[in-house]
Amino acid sequence: MLPSDPLPYADFIVQHLLHPVGPRFGDGMAIAETEERLDGDRWFWSDDNAKILEFLSLPQVWRVHPGAVQSTFAFLRALCAGSFIYRRVGETRLDALSNDGARAHFVHSLLEIGCDLPRGLVTMRVRFRDGRTANNIILTGNYVRFTHAGAVQTLDVEDAIDGWEIDHRGGLLTLSHRSELHFDDLGTRRRLGRLVQTYRFDARSMVFRVEAALDLDPGTTVSDVALTVGTDDLSHGQLNINYDSVRVHRPGEAPMRIVQGASEHHVHPLPGAPYWAMTRDAAMKGFAPAIHSVPREPGRLAGLRVVTKEGGLLHWVAAEYVFPGTHRGARLVAEEAKVLTSGGFYDRVADYAAVIGAEVAAPPTQPLDLSLSYDYGVELTAFARRARVLASAGPAAAPAMEEALALHDQFFAAYEANMLAGAGTDPGAIFSRPLSFVILGLADALAATGAERYRTALRRATDALLTFERPMRDATGRTVGVFPVTVREPTYLDCQAAAILALVRAAPSLGDQRVADALDRALGAYALATTSVDFGGAILHDGLVTDTTGPEGHRVTDAGFWNYTVALSMRGFAALRRSPDPALQEVFRRHRDRIALFEAVVRAQFTRSMRRHGDAIEIRTSYRSGETNSETQPWVAMGLIAEPGDEP
Repeated sequence: MLPSDPLPYADFIVQHLLHPVGPRFGDGMAIAETEERLDGDRWFWSDDNAKILEFLSLPQVWRVHPGAVQSTFAFLRALCAGSFIYRRVGETRLDALSNDGARAHFVHSLLEIGCDLPRGLVTMRVRFRDGRTANNIILTGNYVRFTHAGAVQTLDVEDAIDGWEIDHRGGLLTLSHRSELHFDDLGTRRRLGRLVQTYRFDARSMVFRVEAALDLDPGTTVSDVALTVGTDDLSHGQLNINYDSVRVHRPGEAPMRIVQGASEHHVHPLPGAPYWAMTRDAAMKGFAPAIHSVPREPGRLAGLRVVTKEGGLLHWVAAEYVFPGTHRGARLVAEEAKVLTSGGFYDRVADYAAVIGAEVAAPPTQPLDLSLSYDYGVELTAFARRARVLASAGPAAAPAMEEALALHDQFFAAYEANMLAGAGTDPGAIFSRPLSFVILGLADALAATGAERYRTALRRATDALLTFERPMRDATGRTVGVFPVTVREPTYLDCQAAAILALVRAAPSLGDQRVADALDRALGAYALATTSVDFGGAILHDGLVTDTTGPEGHRVTDAGFWNYTVALSMRGFAALRRSPDPALQEVFRRHRDRIALFEAVVRAQFTRSMRRHGDAIEIRTSYRSGETNSETQPWVAMGLIAEPGDEP
């Protein structure tokens, strides 16, 4: 029922998941998340394309589907820039879910846009499918400051709103609210003018623009006017949306990072800065939110007004744009382009100034999520696997092999500098699963070249992974080991499985008994159990789990209901069985009977999830699901085939 030949699984990928990416990539093809559009979307993830590329690069698959391998590799290469591997690309869309002329909700390919214009509120969310969609930014909290007759006055924009408009035409959306502004002039109510705050969105881009335009009354003379682009309730905490730093780039100067204490109100002069951002630094870099801003006229940016709340988290920030001198009946305009990300190396301020600036300046073609790849590590595995396969393909393949290896080396250096380097002081800043795939990539690079530098790097990365292990107890009270998401977060079966696979691959090249001991403990965390999982409501699932009890007596169980999680486990079990390392063979001997039982249960689960399409085979995301996706199909295939290339 479940072939060990990789081709039926590869055939499904090529026939059903390979799609044209879109205008940003010319006539390029890549692997879409699902065969059909999901909730109206077609997304192309960088990390999933890397998982596919690792599988398709196996010699027995590559020879049959060279075009798919080349297309997937080219797509991945296009998403790589400097230290960054960008997260995903979406097909263009901008649809109204509701719109009563004042309050509305729109769905962009990678964003949600909401507004309550009578209150002066525009909200934006980065879209996800796993319950992590939350308000990344709330645009409001604006004011106008000016001097009249020697007195400085400040007017609240939202308090004076008297009109609004929603203009949605195809892929373009404009939201605006207008405020009739008056001020007290020695007891006389005097008109300042009309301010229109406008928000512009384009289905073809993640860039959105915020404009404040003030038409001054021709009968009123004022001077030194300041307009703002404001954001409020920044750190609401929902789904960990918090911001704790402001980062600023000014050419020729060192990058600036602004942090404040709790409940402080400060004005930070930033004259002429062409880029600034609000970031979350106290979080894993691959998952931290940021709001990037590029002024249309940097010379008018005077600075930021910042209010923090408890813990020094940003609450309200207003960028202030100044118009010095005397004005009467003039039109004054300030504008910022903004981009949201949900993962990045935000301390690389100059790099982001260049990246965001280029995206703002480029003609819109197709939305690109400039967040870091989720599994920043699987791309390294894919590049190294491609290099390893090409290394044995003869002299004609040498240029392609060198290109793949160079990409691996470029992004391993970036990973080491931006993630591993800080893990010693903040081990919660990195995610264990991508680190496991970094190790797999180094193992393949070593196999491809024999270069000792890869063995040295493999030892460093493995040492880092071993620091994640946390002691727990199994049902008998025996000490076992778990590899959580981070040292401060829960344990999930996929992270446990990825760590086991990485340690199995690393062990023969390192000769370190600690690795075998950690594997022995990690395998002890597995069990078979009946658990409740959420699948549109609670259902019972019988299958493989990690099941442990912590020092305080709390039980932690994670079920392998989703096939991608147990697929990694199957791959780890098979690699352990085939390992030539004597210490690992002893570990396998101790766990052999339990592993055989686990494999039988998982194979039954895969069989229930299998669907044939002629000669092609699809493994759905679960036995209750309607289809596969771009992560499940390659990982299940690698867990089932006879030769997945996991030998050292």
